[in-house]
Amino acid sequence: MTIVSDDTVSKALSYLADDPHPFALAKKDALDAETNAKTIFARLMLASTQTSVATKEADATQDPDYLEAKANESAAIFELERHRRRTAAAETLISVWQSEGKIIRTAEKVR
Repeated sequence: MTIVSDDTVSKALSYLADDPHPFALAKKDALDAETNAKTIFARLMLASTQTSVATKEADATQDPDYLEAKANESAAIFELERHRRRTAAAETLISVWQSEGKIIRTAEKVR
């Protein structure tokens, strides 16, 4: 009886072998979303007619375009972290599977 099935390992290996890897795509999306939010913020700051920086920032951070960009950035970061965890889980599953195989081979030598 094994803890990790061959099918699970196959799926983990397939996930890790994806190219481009979902983690890389998620990282790109997160960076793009962050850049977009910064660009919108800068555009709003430059377009503001307010006189103080604090008031310009207050207006910019409440603008619907900026709020939407920040929500997109948050969603992209969430997806990035999801793929970071999936990658770590896949690597752990493979490591456990390898350890199981080693234990089984060692036990067979003892018999």
